Amino acid sequence: MKAVGYYDHDIDLVEEDLTLFSGVANPFHFVKIKPHENVLDVGCGVGVDTLIAAQYTDGLVYGLDPCENEVLLAREIAKEKKCDPTRVKFCQSGIKDGLQALKGKQFEVIISNGSYCLFEGKEEMFGLLYETLAPEGRLVLCKTVLKSESLAEDLEIPGLEKLIHLDSLKPLLEGAGFKNVVIDMSSSKMKFDVEYDRPGREGKT
Repeated sequence: MKAVGYYDHDIDLVEEDLTLFSGVANPFHFVKIKPHENVLDVGCGVGVDTLIAAQYTDGLVYGLDPCENEVLLAREIAKEKKCDPTRVKFCQSGIKDGLQALKGKQFEVIISNGSYCLFEGKEEMFGLLYETLAPEGRLVLCKTVLKSESLAEDLEIPGLEKLIHLDSLKPLLEGAGFKNVVIDMSSSKMKFDVEYDRPGREGKT
């Protein structure tokens, strides 16, 4: 976690669950959660970021993930850490269905670390995220993107075709209604050069 920018005090909160972390960056570097704010973690996995967020606020902190086993483990970890079950909650649901069910909740902060890049129907989901976000709320997506448009076509890597091209990310967010969109690559630790043998072509992610 330190390698992708997490602070020592956040890592200390995770303790023995450090090996369960599967994110790509530190969302708390980009958003400061205020006391009493409600936080939604989309694609929360086993709830590492969800439980860190719960330390910054006494508002509702809600983790949403489609994987039943990971949500069950997240609930178990939250119980072990004596989190208030009325305030820290985990829901196992498809992301689209889960967001539709939460539209009236109004979260001041929404985070998603890593997993959002693989969700289908991204344009529709950006719209659902916008509807779930409170006025003046903040969204932080830490995600893997493609820099080469042809790469997904040329390489047979499972899931690669689901990644968003970097240049299309901001227009998609703005089209959903988001303002002041900033794409920050400065802290990215996960950059890969991919070589492939295709006559007349070279590509990188």
